Amino acid sequence: MVQEGFGVVLYVYYWKIK
Repeated sequence: MVQEGFGVVLYVYYWKIK
């Protein structure tokens, strides 16, 4: 699913900002 992959990207992006 594309949405699932997008969610993972957002999760990693948030983790990087943190």
